[in-house]
Amino acid sequence: MIVSCPSCEARYKINDSKIKGRGAKITCPRCTHRFVVYKQSGPSKAPAQIPDTINNLDFRDVSIRWTVRKGLGQPEKFFDLATLQALLEDGQVHLWDEISYDLNNWVPIKSLVPLETHFWDVYQKAKKGEIPPTPE
Repeated sequence: MIVSCPSCEARYKINDSKIKGRGAKITCPRCTHRFVVYKQSGPSKAPAQIPDTINNLDFRDVSIRWTVRKGLGQPEKFFDLATLQALLEDGQVHLWDEISYDLNNWVPIKSLVPLETHFWDVYQKAKKGEIPPTPE
């Protein structure tokens, strides 16, 4: 299985047989961050199919506006994953900055790897009415 360090995003291949019980504590060789890796679930728990269009999915359709909180800088507001990826590539936003879709629950961007999965989960929940619209 391939795992990513949540701190520095370094990727490593780990033999599934090395993970005993529910999970194993791993120390990243690059940054020495310690984190837990869990066994991959069986085929019955296949991940939701994420559409190829996830990067350009307009969250205005489900009344969600994403906001990135950046240190002392102005917050960045956007409606699609492609915009966030462009902000990251341009250095206007960093992985340690925090992101929210409801202005209440803030998490570091680096904890949402892969971003596509998180964005798709939020979109699906908002579409079902499980997430209220982003307040103005």
